[in-house]
Amino acid sequence: MSAGIPVAIEFQEQPMCCAISQNSSILATGLINGNLILHTYGPSTSGKGSDADSGKLPHLVAKELRIIAAHDDDNSCRAVAFVMSGSCIASGSSDTSLALFGTETGKIIRREEGAHASGITTVYSTAPDLLASGDEDGCIKLWDLRAKRAVMSYKKHTDFISGFCHHESARCLLACSGDGTLSSHDLRTHKCLSRTEEDADDELLTLAVMKNGKKVVAGTQSGVLNIYSWGAMKDCSDRFPGHPESVDAIAKFDETTLLTGSSDGAIRIVSLFPNKLVGLVGSHDEMPLECLSLSSDRGVLASASHDHTVKLWDLSFLLDDEIDGDEEEEEEEEPDDAFEVEEVIGLQQAGKRGGGADGTSSLPELATESAAKRRAVSKAYLTAANAEGVRTDAKLKTTKEGKTGKSDGLDNTQMNASERLGGAASSTPPVVTGSSKEIRTASQTGNEGEEDEDSDSDEEVDKKRMSKKQRKNEKTKWKKGSEGLESN
Repeated sequence: MSAGIPVAIEFQEQPMCCAISQNSSILATGLINGNLILHTYGPSTSGKGSDADSGKLPHLVAKELRIIAAHDDDNSCRAVAFVMSGSCIASGSSDTSLALFGTETGKIIRREEGAHASGITTVYSTAPDLLASGDEDGCIKLWDLRAKRAVMSYKKHTDFISGFCHHESARCLLACSGDGTLSSHDLRTHKCLSRTEEDADDELLTLAVMKNGKKVVAGTQSGVLNIYSWGAMKDCSDRFPGHPESVDAIAKFDETTLLTGSSDGAIRIVSLFPNKLVGLVGSHDEMPLECLSLSSDRGVLASASHDHTVKLWDLSFLLDDEIDGDEEEEEEEEPDDAFEVEEVIGLQQAGKRGGGADGTSSLPELATESAAKRRAVSKAYLTAANAEGVRTDAKLKTTKEGKTGKSDGLDNTQMNASERLGGAASSTPPVVTGSSKEIRTASQTGNEGEEDEDSDSDEEVDKKRMSKKQRKNEKTKWKKGSEGLESN
């Protein structure tokens, strides 16, 4: 599993950060010399042939759009983020300033000198008009770009702020720090909701919200992924080792898949719940990674490294695998009613052609392609078998009344033996033979029906009926006589 040959954008200075706009095909890269460089990217017209399919040519192409002198030469552009629905770019610098530029023009819109007391390490857009920033001392600030001021400031972290992410359903900003702790902040009340245990041994460098908000995953200096359960954030609930060096960057691909950037230069595909390393997107030749950014359609991944390049990776192979996986899941789902009806009809016809000696149909040999189909076929067979059982019971009753001496595959000797047992099958469930008057339990059938109808002769039955009639007539006469006495 690999992304093939990426587009490598080379810089004279080391890139410190990168970000892909979620509204357009624009890449922003912050350099160590303070410059901010914009590129546009798109599919390569020369990468649609067999050479591109075989991995000899990249599927993407990038073109430089403009260079912005965002900060002084002595101060690096450490962090960059698209805000205001992609119309503006925010950048944070080691000189403690925040700057806002127009994406289309590259002109400065606003600069906040001394936005932090120390150098800014990361910025993150939680909403079109909200920007979060963190600095070297562990201070977090939330900026309202409309009001042009900070609406929140949090200073409980004791080391640099390394990353942010947004918990959409809870409307919270999550922040991780080099002090090994993770904090959550309410974006409505601008208050801190929780913070993990004080100063853990391992630095937290990056994080992402997974499993529809139920889990939070943080990359650490040791290469372990710490997994937290939302609502119980005091300590991690699980740990997933596997990276040989520190996990410096994370990009969420879907609710159970992460793309991780490590100090060994490799970009890995990690599946969570269950936790496993799935494959490799590519690498930067063992040079440490600084940043990962994923496009809104999840088709392109940007990675910035110490090798003075930003690479654009085509992730269409992951999307193709996701589509194939969805198709396989659909095939494994329960078949529709039409399939079941078709199987029932087929089984009934097969039962008529190849019924067993006991009057029930035999199961035909069916070639099923999946476990779900086999379950559906079994269900259909049971339905057909129940229908055959009802018809068999009716046939058995007709056979008894006709004195044929055979019932359900038993000969006369077996029938006599079952009669002598005196209704041993009294616990069997009711048998439906037709109308409600004909419904009776097996015990009633064994104790009354079979003894009265099979063992008694026709003459004895007539005598019993006559005796019942006589008793009824005598009872009627007695009632009339008692009524006459009362009237007298």
